[in-house]
Amino acid sequence: MMATPLLHFLEQGDPAARPRVVLHGLFGTLDNWQTLARRWADEAGLRVISVDLRNHGRSFHSPEHSYAAMAQDVLALLDHLALDAARLTLLGHSMGGKVAMTLALGYPARLAQLIVVDIAPRFSDMEHQDDIIAGLQAVDLR
Repeated sequence: MMATPLLHFLEQGDPAARPRVVLHGLFGTLDNWQTLARRWADEAGLRVISVDLRNHGRSFHSPEHSYAAMAQDVLALLDHLALDAARLTLLGHSMGGKVAMTLALGYPARLAQLIVVDIAPRFSDMEHQDDIIAGLQAVDLR
């Protein structure tokens, strides 16, 4: 069995500072958060790790696109970076918020704080997102 590749990420701020891991939303990339990430690093003194989730940005692409799989990807990154769980804040926006909630529910000892932006904790089937994507792809933009 082949190991899953590591997610692409960008770090800003003091490596010894309190870490904040930031997960973007559907169709997003870590670039969506760079203005705030720089500000959090410079003004709040945080170590900010912005992440491209699987099938987004410069991270690997895979046919598997479940919240559980994406949460496992983030866990692998947390392990790789050896982040102190007692100091870690995990921030997720939209789809990234679902990933963050999945990780927090499955591994509550792996983070100190959870910030969820623009998403509810209600479970929804990923196939609903497939319908949305199919609808968007069907729009004739010519």
